[in-house]
This record gives sequence, C-alpha cells and structure tokens, in this order.
Amino acid sequence: MATMGAGLLMSVGCASFMNSPITSVTIDSNPQNAQFVIEDHNGEVIHSGTTPADVSLRNSKAVFQRAQYVVRFESAGLSPQTTPLNATLSPFYFGNLLILYPGVFGFLVIDPFTGAIYDLPDVHYVDLNTLNNEAATTISSADLLTVALGGKQ
Repeated sequence: MATMGAGLLMSVGCASFMNSPITSVTIDSNPQNAQFVIEDHNGEVIHSGTTPADVSLRNSKAVFQRAQYVVRFESAGLSPQTTPLNATLSPFYFGNLLILYPGVFGFLVIDPFTGAIYDLPDVHYVDLNTLNNEAATTISSADLLTVALGGKQ
C-alpha cells in the first residue's frame, strides 16, 4: 500500500494535483445580458454567449505557454469593449520545489505538459458603462483566499 502511495506521488506534480488544466470562468458584465465573444491567441472564436455565463477555458495553449484570450462585449446603446483574459502562473507550481524528488519531475515535466502550471481567474467582469478597458476586473482563487485570510497569504 505504501508503494502504491509513493508511486501516485511520483506521477503527479503539485499544480496538476491542485489545479485542473481547464478553468470554469464566469463571464459577467454591467449591465447583464450583454453579448460576448471569446477569441483565443489565433483569433479563433472559442465561445460566445450572453452574460452572465460560465465558460470552460484551457489554462495553457502549449507546454510552458499560458493561455491568452480576448473577450469582446456588446450591449445595446453602449460602446463595445474588448478586454484581455490571460492565464497567470499558479502558485501551486512552485510546490514542486519543496520536494526534491519527484518534485523536479513534476516541475519540469508533469505540470507543464498538463497545463496546470497556469490559472485563469474565476470571474471576468466588465462595466460597460465605463468607456475604457480599465473596467475589466478579474477575480482569482488566490484573491478570494487573500480576502478570506484578512489580506494575508
């Protein structure tokens, strides 16, 4: 039984264990019921719909390459807005370095190939009443944890 547990630990990187390579992102806006289109780094439409909506997106586009999306929002009577939606490096990825072996294997092979080294925010929100792209807000799991811990991580 101990051998099986050790084998399991050696086959999983920290980020792969804690993150999925796909994140469910809530796309939302003010006002709601805005139309949105999500395009990937090649300009291909990945998803379209009406806010609010939950969309499953890949965290990476290739090994050691974070996912980068563009979200276009349109609502009647308001200026359309385009905002970036980019994955960031997961803090769990560095957990591999706490364990010499199999951590190095997880750090260099498992997590990069699964795409779990990156995180997308849980929520991507745009205020269409604001006329600039600073209206976009993203909320990640780490942000929610920081709030829950009273600003300490």
